[in-house]
Parts: sequence; structure tokens; C-alpha cells
Amino acid sequence: MDDDDDDDGVSRGLFKVRGSDAVGPLGLAIGPYGLASGAVIKLSVKRQPGVVEIGKPSRSGIRRFRVGAADAFILAKDGAGNATKASCPIGGKDRDDGDDEDRDSEKHDKRKA
Repeated sequence: MDDDDDDDGVSRGLFKVRGSDAVGPLGLAIGPYGLASGAVIKLSVKRQPGVVEIGKPSRSGIRRFRVGAADAFILAKDGAGNATKASCPIGGKDRDDGDDEDRDSEKHDKRKA
């Protein structure tokens, strides 16, 4: 998995999924969704656990997913059943969770102290 946008122009929140195995084919997935090596995906955080694909891929082929924070990883599995996870560092929370108001209140309270 490649999360730096310096090498290949991938923007923040987007990940280029890559994987290979010296012996044979490698399966890549996020949650129950299979991914091709070289695929570009966009992840956003949701409050509930799990992974949900949002709509159909965009015209550019980017697949979009909402993921629980603990589910933001790509699973790679080889033909022998060996598996590993690659974390996808995504920041932020749902924009509709109301935490912005709480953070503003905390900032205000700290100023009083």
C-alpha cells in the first residue's frame, strides 16, 4: 500500500493499493471488497465499524469507501493462506457527528483556565 502522494501524485485520502508475492497470486481486500493491485481507493471515516463501498467507481476508476477507524487497512493474502495487513492512515471524523461544536467549546474552556 502506498499512502505518500509525493511519488505518484495520489491526493490525501486516496491510496494506491499494490501488492505482490514471489510465489503466486496475491489477494488484496478492504473489508469484504476485493481490490486489484494498482487500484486507487478513497477512504473516509465513519463512526460505525465496518467497511461500506459508496456507489460505483468514479469515471477515473477510483472506488470510494466509508470505513470505521479500526477497519482502515488492506488485507493481503497469498495462496498458502499467509496474510498481512497494511494500515491506511486516515484522519478526521464524520463531518456530521457534531464534534466540531464540542472542540470549539473545549478551546473556549481552555482560554478561561
